[in-house]
Amino acid sequence: ILTNNQTNDIYRELYSIRENLPVYQYRQVIIDKLFQNNVIVIAGETGSGKSTQVPQFILEASNFEIFDMIRKGEGEKCNIICTQPRRISAISLATRVSQELGENNLGSKDSLCGYQIRFESKKNMNTKLLYCTTGVILRQLQNQPNLNDVSHLVIDEVHERSVQSDFLLIVVKKLLCIRHDLKIILMSATLDSEKFSSYFQHCPVINIPGRTFPVEVFHVEDVIENCGYIVDDDSKYSYNPNQLVQIESASLEVTVKGGESTKMGVNWTKENISKIDHTDLPGDVYSLRTRNAVTRLNHNRINMDLIVDLIKYLGNCDPYDDMDGAILIFLPGLSDIQELNEILTTDREFSDPRKYQILALHSVLSSGDQTKAFAIPPQGVRKVVLATNIAETGITIPDVIFVIDSGKVKETRYIETKQMSCLEEVFISKANAKQRQGRAGRVQSGYCFRLFTKAMYNDFKAYTIPEILRVPLEELCLNIMKCNFGNPVEFLREGLDPPQELSVIRAMNLLRDVGACEEEENKLTPLGHHLASLPVHVRIGKMLLYSAVFGCLEQVAVIAAAMTDKSPFVVPLGKREGADQAKQNLAMAVSDHFTLYNAYLGWKRASYTGRNSEESYCRQNFLKRSTLLDIENVKEDLMKLVGSIGFDISYSMSKDSEKTDPAVIAMVKAIITAGLYPNVGKVTHTPVPDAALYPDRKLCIVETQYAPIAIHPSSVNRYMENNGWVIYHEKVKLSRVYLRDVTLISPYPLLLFGGAIDVQHTQQLVTIDSWIKFKTYARTGVIFKELRNLLSDLLQKKLESPSLNFSDNELVCMIQKLLQSERATTV
Repeated sequence: ILTNNQTNDIYRELYSIRENLPVYQYRQVIIDKLFQNNVIVIAGETGSGKSTQVPQFILEASNFEIFDMIRKGEGEKCNIICTQPRRISAISLATRVSQELGENNLGSKDSLCGYQIRFESKKNMNTKLLYCTTGVILRQLQNQPNLNDVSHLVIDEVHERSVQSDFLLIVVKKLLCIRHDLKIILMSATLDSEKFSSYFQHCPVINIPGRTFPVEVFHVEDVIENCGYIVDDDSKYSYNPNQLVQIESASLEVTVKGGESTKMGVNWTKENISKIDHTDLPGDVYSLRTRNAVTRLNHNRINMDLIVDLIKYLGNCDPYDDMDGAILIFLPGLSDIQELNEILTTDREFSDPRKYQILALHSVLSSGDQTKAFAIPPQGVRKVVLATNIAETGITIPDVIFVIDSGKVKETRYIETKQMSCLEEVFISKANAKQRQGRAGRVQSGYCFRLFTKAMYNDFKAYTIPEILRVPLEELCLNIMKCNFGNPVEFLREGLDPPQELSVIRAMNLLRDVGACEEEENKLTPLGHHLASLPVHVRIGKMLLYSAVFGCLEQVAVIAAAMTDKSPFVVPLGKREGADQAKQNLAMAVSDHFTLYNAYLGWKRASYTGRNSEESYCRQNFLKRSTLLDIENVKEDLMKLVGSIGFDISYSMSKDSEKTDPAVIAMVKAIITAGLYPNVGKVTHTPVPDAALYPDRKLCIVETQYAPIAIHPSSVNRYMENNGWVIYHEKVKLSRVYLRDVTLISPYPLLLFGGAIDVQHTQQLVTIDSWIKFKTYARTGVIFKELRNLLSDLLQKKLESPSLNFSDNELVCMIQKLLQSERATTV
């Protein structure tokens, strides 16, 4: 097949383009090093062509005996897998490589190149080069720990240091002791190559230059010097003068006419705040005004005033005003994008569409602006794109020649002691700064303006903190045990940057809490084996399996699909109030989870009547159609996965399954409780901050086991008036700590699926985990204890033999009726 393809016109045309890529000049070097070594590291700059070419070099090579198998027709022995951190990368790279191989159709029966991502693949028996997400190869390890069918494993973008890629590196290092024939190629644009080389016994490193145009870099001191920015005395972006100069004070007694005296405090300083200089900037290069501004500015804040002045400078001053090209501004998060967008669109200079086009890029924004961001604007119009780090490597805006880099990013951190995710705004790494700088040099020479000093840049970390050191590790531990790699604590000690043992122990405790692994051994239970087969968080996986038992898989699969990705609700810039009201209109069952399901059902009904009706529904309800389509696809795939394990999903795949009657709502809420427990709290209320304007409105506060926490502003339950208990998806720290995705539940789900029950007969009190208390007859607690035992036995049988049909089981029917008919009071 390969030989035949090399004779067609498409192959020859694209081959001439391939020959001009920087990496092509290193083709023979790469093949030689790979022949001589089991592991090589390729450090290739952006635009070098490494991701498309290196796997092809291996496929096409014929210089050495080890590669002759391809030419001899022994292709079954050559199986190259190239992992990618993102789905879109795997698809786009496979598509391009298939074209370069002269193939007519990616994934067809004569196609040598294919791709596989979660829930989707294009490959066949002849596929010898497979692009896939890292998760795909990890799931393959569960069934084939030695990867016997793989001859070459290319791990791309290893510098991103995701949990999955770090896990794969540990596996590969162990695997090389068994598979002496396996070839490993590590690749990245900005790679700490020596660190990876050392991890693999100082394997060879091949450095390849990129094909980008030169980019001139300016730091904040240069920006201030050039555009004449002045720090106002009352600027919110500057330090308080008390922090910069020594303030002296005294108390004076002032006597006025008539003999009356008053005491007055007086403050003064011998220094002139407008002339201080605490920098190391050379005075012959930078004016005192610049050095004073750099001293006074608080660089922990994003200076919107400076950004606006800089954009004006680029539009009005030589040599930049005559240059055609877009400005790309990197900001940490959505709130910063919204703030700058509002400033720019209300400024007279930027509100003229004949001069400026202000656009925003963020995953939760509507797609209209995002599509325009990739289009070339009319002649004479300067496009200004506001973006987060999504524009760093994931996408390319073709006409960017100016980059303004705030130097900040929002990263997810997990605080072990508080069991809480935290979205922190932090300074980027030098590697990030280099990637952002490179965005300005893709099509011509460009300019990068950094809103941090050169001294600050020199103090930045070289690379981003590895994800394995800052996120929960439950799924990773599940994978380790599924692959029979032994004790997760001991296994992860061998990582490139091992996580803290406390983090691993907490992850194992959570797996034991949900029933995924044995109490005394590092061994999966039947539930754990099934959870490891589902590419979702263990809590969400448990919800899916339980919903299959109780006949509400359709509803839970939709909710789970949204929880694993992003919300379909969007907030267009400047329309927060309308978007919040639209979401409130869809509210159902005092539940964020059911509100989402209700929005999904409405979209499905609208789509049945035509595209116009569907788009109108999404527009009116501030919903993102592409996200709803993703939820639909992931839902179908999750249901099929549950079916592939052996569960009967025939009813859930029918239209009759789309119900929201009281019985279904009660059952689904119980399933959510089973999955998310112990994320539970009791509802209390407090006056809203603007109580004078809204005297009847109360803010909902949830008393969790450890502290009272507010519900996230995006929740439909933020102002709910109900009492009782709520279950929530996660606890996050933004400007303050919030609970996200909240559902009101009743006591029975907690009594059935919560923690340990204790019955206090004399006090007529039933407690769960010692802090959730219900005032009721003691026999009620005893009954629920027995129900739990019966239910546990039933679920164990189902998990061991998923094909067992429990749809008419007496216990299942009784629990369904019990949940629907609940009437109880809480203390």
